[in-house]
Amino acid sequence: MAQEWASNLLQSTEACFSDTDIYLEQQIEVHMRESKLVIPIIHDLIKGKIEPESAAVALASICRDRITTGGDFTAPESIWKVFCSAVDHFGGDSKIRDRLVLLLVNLSKIEVLGSDGSPIQSNMNRDTFWRQLPGYSLGFRDEMTCVPSIDGFNNDAEFEDWKRRFENGNAFQAQWISQVGRDGPTREYKSAINIGLWHLRGALDPNIVDSPLGLRRLELWIPGAAQWILIAGNVVFNLCREKELNDGTPTNKHWLCDEGVDGYGFEGNEGFSLERWAFWKTKLRHVAGLKGVSVNISILADEAATKMEQTEKSTYL
Repeated sequence: MAQEWASNLLQSTEACFSDTDIYLEQQIEVHMRESKLVIPIIHDLIKGKIEPESAAVALASICRDRITTGGDFTAPESIWKVFCSAVDHFGGDSKIRDRLVLLLVNLSKIEVLGSDGSPIQSNMNRDTFWRQLPGYSLGFRDEMTCVPSIDGFNNDAEFEDWKRRFENGNAFQAQWISQVGRDGPTREYKSAINIGLWHLRGALDPNIVDSPLGLRRLELWIPGAAQWILIAGNVVFNLCREKELNDGTPTNKHWLCDEGVDGYGFEGNEGFSLERWAFWKTKLRHVAGLKGVSVNISILADEAATKMEQTEKSTYL
């Protein structure tokens, strides 16, 4: 399966670049060359043929010349696109997620030295290059989590692709925040908890229309939200106890324009809170008992709600 993924990704990369405007030809050539080098490294990491530390060194070496020569090079987009594709297709496997997490951890420890022997900074965040994984969080957001509204899919195949990508993307970020958290790059920690809050809210804050579109929205959003509880429930609960990203202002009622949403259920403040945690738990129990949802969604919602109850008990014992 990994070999097929690598082959298909390389073909799609070539097709994508072949249709781009002529004035970008030089930049396209660079990305094309880098992608061809990145894909086999990620493939071998997934297959367990190389370790995350070795994969990180190999990936960093691909961009070394562009980093050391300066110019306008800010972020290794080719690496992030291939990485996100790997999360999309293999992020449902916890062992592969672990290897991909460790790849980023090792990559963030690499320093690129200039001719004077001092570490070269990234043009994007002015930190030592690789330290904050320049461009990664933006690339991940765009590739993995910018999910369309429920009436915005062209066909069932597109819906199923996004459903897999959305669930696996959330599973990866949940594993990152659980496994690495504050010990990793600060930017990625903040990005991960924002993604977690945004997608838990998107899945559980709004009221759902009692219609095929409403049920379809649950099929898309609940699996991703459940990953945050099932993988990183303790972290999410602590964020709620600490009122992370909560400044006391009333919550913004996003998603009201989604055809699968019928008004807003949560009326508390922005950010994480125990009030929101309790609301999410009740909502998950409600979803688990809804008629019309698939067996998979019912099981996931029930498991997540149970994990929340277990987390509360273990915390307060």
